[in-house]
Amino acid sequence: MKMNRVLIVLLISVIAIGCAGQESQQQGKRSELLDAYFLAFNNHDVEGLSTMVSEDIRLMSLMPDSMTTDLRGKEELETWLSGYFSSLPNVSSTYSDLTVHEPFYSFVETAKWGPDSARKQQSSLATYLIKENKIHRVWYYYPE
Repeated sequence: MKMNRVLIVLLISVIAIGCAGQESQQQGKRSELLDAYFLAFNNHDVEGLSTMVSEDIRLMSLMPDSMTTDLRGKEELETWLSGYFSSLPNVSSTYSDLTVHEPFYSFVETAKWGPDSARKQQSSLATYLIKENKIHRVWYYYPE
């Protein structure tokens, strides 16, 4: 009985170490699509951003107690981005701490906006579903 417990603990340890190693190999990498997407975003290039998303793109926001679908489809995204860039003319965004479990790409996204003297920023956890080199779904997890 004691030998079985030792074997089980050993097996679980080997699996955990293997999984941890596999995940760490995928963390910290960059994504060409995400790099291009954030470059286009920071240049306020609505047309460029539109080429990187699927026709049926969905953007969802997850709050601590609710989830909403903010937009559906490329046309809604283009309209929203145009208004967003007009209302925040110096908004920019970066991503860091990328973890890839294809087709899911999760990272911390940090947006900055406002005049230089009173620059604001907000970070959120984001997950993008990327298939066939297009962004199909976006989930933003916001703090309370």
